[in-house]
Amino acid sequence: MAGRTRSTVGPAAPSDSTAFIKARKALDQAARLERSGDLLGAIRCCREGIASVADADDVEGLQLRIRLRMQCEAATRLHREAQRSRQPV
Repeated sequence: MAGRTRSTVGPAAPSDSTAFIKARKALDQAARLERSGDLLGAIRCCREGIASVADADDVEGLQLRIRLRMQCEAATRLHREAQRSRQPV
């Protein structure tokens, strides 16, 4: 049992792993930062969350990476729009 990897333990194990907990917290933190206007902080949190579940090979890991990527893209888009509105044409 001690030698098993996460992918062979079962479907419930990855949701309790440190990487998944870290990624979920990163997603929540990114949403809070985006709402408060800290777009660069939100982008950083998303990227850290994506990195923490980058090697997950199950459905939950894929779904979490997709949600983090979508959050990151939204924050990046808002940041670019804010930068454009500050620069003279």
